[in-house]
Amino acid sequence: MEEKILMEGITNQVAGLVVKNGHGILTTKRFIYSKHSMAKIMVMGVLVNATKGSYEYDIPLEDIATATADRFRLGHALTITKKDGTVIKYGIAKPKEWQAAFDKAMAGDVQDQPGAPEEAAPAAKSFCSACGAKVEPGAKFCSSCGAKI
Repeated sequence: MEEKILMEGITNQVAGLVVKNGHGILTTKRFIYSKHSMAKIMVMGVLVNATKGSYEYDIPLEDIATATADRFRLGHALTITKKDGTVIKYGIAKPKEWQAAFDKAMAGDVQDQPGAPEEAAPAAKSFCSACGAKVEPGAKFCSSCGAKI
């Protein structure tokens, strides 16, 4: 199955009182977290959340035990519990959308329904295996790190 984006948006990793501004992408195969550099945060302030950040890590869906979106402090959080017991929390917007996307991904319900009318969909984006950045269809090299696709 080709990897497709199901949801993406602001996902600020929370560890105690420390918050790392970042961007999350949920695909049909994994959750990708990209963080923003301190220099970029200092220059852009809160506007940094409008950017994608630099790839930090990904979590394959098969490694995720649960993913829940609920109230946290003054906003909402996405809590991912990995099968090894590791818990990672992210401050998010759009909790209902994140929960629905994770429910769909975790259930493996990402295929089109048989017999359903096909809708014109935008071209699926793939990802660089070296850095995790989005790669446009037909690209031979990653525009982020230069790796051969």
